[in-house]
Amino acid sequence: MPPDAIHASLTRSAGWALLVTLLVSLFYPVSLAWYGLAWLLVVLGLYFAAYLLRLQQRTALVWAARREMVSLLRQGIIWGSVAYFLTQRGQSESFGVLVAGTVLATGLGLFIMNRLNPRTLDELRAHRELWKALLHMRAIDAFLMRFPCA
Repeated sequence: MPPDAIHASLTRSAGWALLVTLLVSLFYPVSLAWYGLAWLLVVLGLYFAAYLLRLQQRTALVWAARREMVSLLRQGIIWGSVAYFLTQRGQSESFGVLVAGTVLATGLGLFIMNRLNPRTLDELRAHRELWKALLHMRAIDAFLMRFPCA
C-alpha cells in the first residue's frame, strides 16, 4: 500500500477540525447542526482538491494524486454520513444515509483504490527522490503548497 500524498499534519488538523465541529454541532438544534458540518466539509474538500491539483502540477505524480483524491472522497463520504447520522437524530432517513455512505466508501476502496495502488507504487519507485522530499517537507511548506519540482 503506497503512503499518503497529503502531509500527515494536514490530515490530522482536518480530522481534529471535523471532530470538534461535530462535537459542538451536537448541542445545536437538529435543523441547524448539519449546515456547519456541511460547510466545513466543502471548505476542506476544496482546499485538498487545490492541494492535490498543485501537487500534480509541480511534481508530475499523477497516479499518487489520483489515488489520494479517491481516498479523500472516501473520507468525505464517511465523515459526511457519520455527521449526518449524529446530527439528524430521530430522522428516519439518517440510518439509511449512514448505511449508504458506508457501502459507497467500501466500494470505492475495494474497486477503485485497489486498482490505483500498483500504478501509484510504480510511479513512486520511478520518482523515489522526489517522493522522499515530499515526505520530509515541513508542515508549513505543505500547508502553503510549496512542493519540490519534478
